[in-house]
Amino acid sequence: MAKVFKWNDAEFKFSITNADMMERFHAAVEQAGKCFQEIGESGENETDPEIIRRECGYIDEMFDEIFGEGASQKMFGGEPDIEEHLKAFGKIVKMKQQQEEGFTNFAEQETAKFGTAAGLNREQRREKGQR
Repeated sequence: MAKVFKWNDAEFKFSITNADMMERFHAAVEQAGKCFQEIGESGENETDPEIIRRECGYIDEMFDEIFGEGASQKMFGGEPDIEEHLKAFGKIVKMKQQQEEGFTNFAEQETAKFGTAAGLNREQRREKGQR
């Protein structure tokens, strides 16, 4: 299960099993979602380049929140290219989903090792020949 998010020449540790990382991830994605909703509601008076710059800025803020100040500069070099920003956003969301699936499988396997024996009382374990 990959735990390094790579974009262009930038690499950042990313693990859904790290509580601090997940807290930052959820807060950043929620904030970005609110900002994009705001653009949808108020963007009628802006030109396409202005909207693109704002959208890129929100994604930059999201990555800086998740990985630390300056992360977006390392990733995008300050370029306001919405396609690149959205691809990176999609990649981190997909990586999170893959890590969740991998961890769920891992947790099920680990608990299965102990689940049967641990769930039995002493008498039931003796009957099955377990200690």
